[in-house]
Amino acid sequence: MRLTVEDPAVLGAACGELKGLMDRVDKAASRFRVDSELSVVNRRAGALVPVSRLLVDLVDVSLVAARVSGGAVDPTVGPAVIAAGYDVDIEAVRRRFPPPLHEPQPPLEASGAPGEQMVGGTHPQSAELGGAHRQAVVGGVRGGSPGVGGVAGWREVRLNRKLALLGVPKGCALDLGATAKAWTADRAANLLSKRYGCAVLVEIGGDLRAAGAPKEPWVVTVAERSGGPGVLVTLTHGGLATSTRTVRRWRTADGYAHHVIDPRTGRPAEGAYRTASVWAPTAVRANTFSTALVATSDAALGRLKLASHPARLIGADGEVTELSGWPAASRAA
Repeated sequence: MRLTVEDPAVLGAACGELKGLMDRVDKAASRFRVDSELSVVNRRAGALVPVSRLLVDLVDVSLVAARVSGGAVDPTVGPAVIAAGYDVDIEAVRRRFPPPLHEPQPPLEASGAPGEQMVGGTHPQSAELGGAHRQAVVGGVRGGSPGVGGVAGWREVRLNRKLALLGVPKGCALDLGATAKAWTADRAANLLSKRYGCAVLVEIGGDLRAAGAPKEPWVVTVAERSGGPGVLVTLTHGGLATSTRTVRRWRTADGYAHHVIDPRTGRPAEGAYRTASVWAPTAVRANTFSTALVATSDAALGRLKLASHPARLIGADGEVTELSGWPAASRAA
């Protein structure tokens, strides 16, 4: 995670608030802790479970994303992610089948974080927040398997917003990784910008949200992986998300797998686009489209064009396609 603020004096306090929000999201929706609310819901599949208003909001956002994406971003992929091998922290997953000594290691972290940012001739203050919060915003539990030919389906989720009750059918598990971190970035950026009266950037795992009115546009590096080739774009507001199947991946007995699931098959996506970067008014909406494009490729392209969100797509062969007003002069991957 990275937090960048235009006013250096507020950085410490703003970091504290962001950590507090991440703690609350962690307790509500982490699939890496057995005591999270979502883990309890998944263990009690088949029953309606009382949950917090925070988890209601997080699940509600995931269901909206599923509808907007035509089901490409489906929160019921939890069992499919686990079946692909991603059942614990990513580094532990990678240690199960280390690559041969002669094979290059896959990249370790996603990019999309702000690059060098100049505001009024000086560097704004920023801080990277890591540690226990790195895996704080994905949902699901061990066990279960995807349905035949796909996943259980987001329409099977039962959410009573008024009574704050949540349930999934037996054999199903929720994973909120595609939307919860983007929601957190949106929420944090808006709250911190209003509270401290300055422009703010919040980036969590490739999902970025800009809030407030910066004196000069932010300059943001968009890349598939940290330290890799990228392009510079300017940003004053809204969300920017990069989704890729080239980074969060691991070896299995059958070859490489990754965390972006195609809900139609219940398996890691193998479509035309390996990476998608999208701008939208919010990080949630940007993430919805970037994830959908990697998960289902051409099936999601029509929806993106209708929404007219600027996008940069990288094909499996490295060919770059820019759509709907994405800034020109991007380099080939």
